[in-house]
Amino acid sequence: MNKDQERHWKEQERAAQAERKKLLDDTHDDIVALLRRAQGDIALTLASAPSDYQQWRLNALNLEVDRLLGIFGDQAGEVLSNAAGEAWAGGLAAIDKPFSAAGIEMVLPVIDSTQLQAMRTFMVDRIKDVGVQAAQKIKSEIGQALIGIQDIAQTIQKVGSIMGESSVSRVTTIVGDNLSRAWATASFDRAMQSDAAGVEMEKIWRRSGKIHSRLAHDLTDGVRKSIKEPFVINGHKIMYPKDPKAPIEESINCGCVCLYRPVGMSATLADKRPFSARELELNPNKAQIATGKSVAASLGRQQ
Repeated sequence: MNKDQERHWKEQERAAQAERKKLLDDTHDDIVALLRRAQGDIALTLASAPSDYQQWRLNALNLEVDRLLGIFGDQAGEVLSNAAGEAWAGGLAAIDKPFSAAGIEMVLPVIDSTQLQAMRTFMVDRIKDVGVQAAQKIKSEIGQALIGIQDIAQTIQKVGSIMGESSVSRVTTIVGDNLSRAWATASFDRAMQSDAAGVEMEKIWRRSGKIHSRLAHDLTDGVRKSIKEPFVINGHKIMYPKDPKAPIEESINCGCVCLYRPVGMSATLADKRPFSARELELNPNKAQIATGKSVAASLGRQQ
């Protein structure tokens, strides 16, 4: 591969990573907006209830909470299901477009989407469960108000808390982990197809850039492997970040990605992601890695 081909390849590589980030961010924001709408509708329902708690129709209120959060679950599930398809297609394109930009043409078979369908079902169930769990907690608070333990204002405040940070945190994890996994799996499968078609491929672990990332993941940044050879993270063999077979402690909330390139592609740019000034300021482990000092000690402390 000549310099022009390599330049075109890396341009598409960067574009794919930007597209991936935008998909995750947009999907997260869309689902959080649905959550906020449901929160507002529930608060309005409670505020409109009679001030005499004994007149509250508990069953009717509970049914309305279930209805509103059921709507959230259905709409959020549809958003996430559609995004899963986009993530899968994006993961394939993250391999296809660099090849095309570099002028390397291949005809590859369609990848079996059975795994995508399983991922889609799982993530939709998880996002709907956010609404189910919130509904259970909110109905418990309504019961507390009915027997006079708290007033309507306190109940509405509790709704805000239930559907606030903890629910948003669950949405963040569900969206980030599952869409990233769909993208990563599609890219790996396509890279494996390319390797089988005669273009020998290798892969590079690229760290996330998060402030409080896993030390072992940061230490693996820039490591190159044959496409068929696993990375070894804390003793675990992992084919790529978000590998469905990886232990959950190495996968949940991991923002690392894998870059795939033909063997022999010259390394005109560093494989490692430089640490930002903010990372070095807020995480002493990263400063140690950056200077090349105490890496062994850092690993020892981690374990």
